[in-house]
Amino acid sequence: FARTAIRRVVVDKLSWDICSDPFFKRSNDCLDGVLKKLKREGELRPVQHKDFISDEDFGKMSLKFVRCKEPDVLVMEVWFYVTYHFALRGREVQRQVKKTDLILKTDGEGKEYFQLNVDLATKNHPGGVADRHDPPMAGRI
Repeated sequence: FARTAIRRVVVDKLSWDICSDPFFKRSNDCLDGVLKKLKREGELRPVQHKDFISDEDFGKMSLKFVRCKEPDVLVMEVWFYVTYHFALRGREVQRQVKKTDLILKTDGEGKEYFQLNVDLATKNHPGGVADRHDPPMAGRI
């Protein structure tokens, strides 16, 4: 959305926040109304979500990891599983994860698994007072 890019430049150059400064309230209310009207009328394009990885493709990737145990392939395998199971989509979030953030647990059947033990700041959940708190990630490896 172009508004966010403009906001970033204006904040950096002039220290104004066009999204929250009271001076821009009327403009923001007008933009909000126009966007709601366009959505009601079906004029806004819906979000295009990517397809899930099929079971067949997931199996192919797993076989590739099993067949090759070179160090760089092991690193890629661990990265893939951590990203996939804990939904860590951004590199900045992935770089925050430390060994101590993963804890080893045992389920009711005696199977061991790793669980993410921290609530990481992400693009959609940076923290702060206004942040909606989702339940902790239930992913497990």
